[in-house]
Amino acid sequence: MSDYTVRRLKTREQLDAVVDVIFKAQYSPYMPSSSIFFPVAGYSLEERTAGVAASKERLWKEHLAANPATNHWIIVEEKESLKIVGGCLWRWHDGNPFPDGIPKPSVYWWPEGEAREFCEEMIRQSMTPRSLWMHGRNAACYLGLYMMVVHPDHRSRGVGGLMMEWANTRIDEMGIEGFIEANELGRHLYEKWGYRVVMKLDLFIPSHKSDLWNKLAHELKMPPWYAMWRPLNGIVEEGERTRPWQTFLSHEISLEDTADNFLPDVDYGKHIWNDDCLEHQSHNPRISRYQTIQHIIAKVLDIGDTVDLA
Repeated sequence: MSDYTVRRLKTREQLDAVVDVIFKAQYSPYMPSSSIFFPVAGYSLEERTAGVAASKERLWKEHLAANPATNHWIIVEEKESLKIVGGCLWRWHDGNPFPDGIPKPSVYWWPEGEAREFCEEMIRQSMTPRSLWMHGRNAACYLGLYMMVVHPDHRSRGVGGLMMEWANTRIDEMGIEGFIEANELGRHLYEKWGYRVVMKLDLFIPSHKSDLWNKLAHELKMPPWYAMWRPLNGIVEEGERTRPWQTFLSHEISLEDTADNFLPDVDYGKHIWNDDCLEHQSHNPRISRYQTIQHIIAKVLDIGDTVDLA
């Protein structure tokens, strides 16, 4: 029998407890990119306390403003202590949530300026595979994970698995697919629950940015992200698609043979094909890696020029 209970989040106090877990988890081990979503202005205890309080207020306001039919906060409590030791946010989408293509997020909890622009750019890049896959005819109903956290003292004890079990049960009941952006830490958990890596995306600084962006990249840059997809019931039937974007990548593609179909006269660096996983590395100073990979992703998803790739 499990030592934990899974339930829906209902109160402000419960969400505040989840935020406390978030701040504990992001420092054990320290994950710099978490500060994009949960910033602390300085190094003193007072500044940390203020940052935690601001995040609690922001997440509660967002929770109240969200549609309860599509926004699902789930918490995990330890039975003995009744303490909240984990939480996750899932959102159900009935169709394309990105009708205008790649989203331009607003990181409104950061002060205006280049630091906010940097954070918005990192989020925009990480959302590119999901937003392009969902564009146009690829739009479908799906459940997407937006956040998951487990208290460091309760890792490797089944807490994450309980939250994944809750989600997979709902996904299979509704007959829909799942999609997750994962870092290396979360990737292995999601693979255990039927998700497969379909793309690896390294985030980077667009060209012609100031020195501050280099500093922020060192301090805040997200690690590589994995776009992960769970097919219906977690199973790919024989003859069915093996990736969310149909069958374009059904075999290994020679970059030399297809480069002109992406962007003429561009040195694309190299593609690395690992089963269903696509990586891209660019080494041409004439074009930013961002422009290159966005065009490649667009071509991979077979959506042509129907979205803004600038």
